[in-house]
Amino acid sequence: MSTPAELWQITSPLGGQYGVSLAGTLLIYDWFLTFNQEWELIWKASWTPGKLIFLFIRYCGLIDMIGWFYLQFGGSVTHESCTVVMYLVQYTSGGMVYGGATLVLALRTWALWNRSRLCGAFVGVVLLTVSALGLVFVTWISTNLLHDGYPGFPELVGCGITDTAKSADAGYKLFACLSAYEGGEYYGLCPANFRLD
Repeated sequence: MSTPAELWQITSPLGGQYGVSLAGTLLIYDWFLTFNQEWELIWKASWTPGKLIFLFIRYCGLIDMIGWFYLQFGGSVTHESCTVVMYLVQYTSGGMVYGGATLVLALRTWALWNRSRLCGAFVGVVLLTVSALGLVFVTWISTNLLHDGYPGFPELVGCGITDTAKSADAGYKLFACLSAYEGGEYYGLCPANFRLD
């Protein structure tokens, strides 16, 4: 009978593989489901900054998913290839989430507050701060993940990426910063300019 530690070593990589499979399936399903609307509303429209942001967020996720599939299911992985792909995936995820989606959230919040200059400046400063913190925490997470080019069990494929206490701590701090940012934007930012009419 296996000990709890041995079971954790086996189930943790499997959970990662299941998670990546589920995320990839939902991403592709969403893409097929909404591509006709995307073609009509986005691709046929004139080029604007909003269109560029949308396409960046939309297709960076697909590129990112290819990297995650390699990390979780790659058959002929090496330590070097795991390191390079893991950093690329972490930073494309970071670029997608903190660069694109956070910018969209900031622009929407600024528009909700009647495009006030004061709120625009505040949202801009907060956006830059959160983006910088996001980059710091993604770097901290990436440099503290363990991987050795093999998953540790002959039956499993992939890079064998494992969270450490430091990478989990960095992930928690990143989540806390993003939650504070989103909460601050929706609850209490520039209340003098907010109207419900």
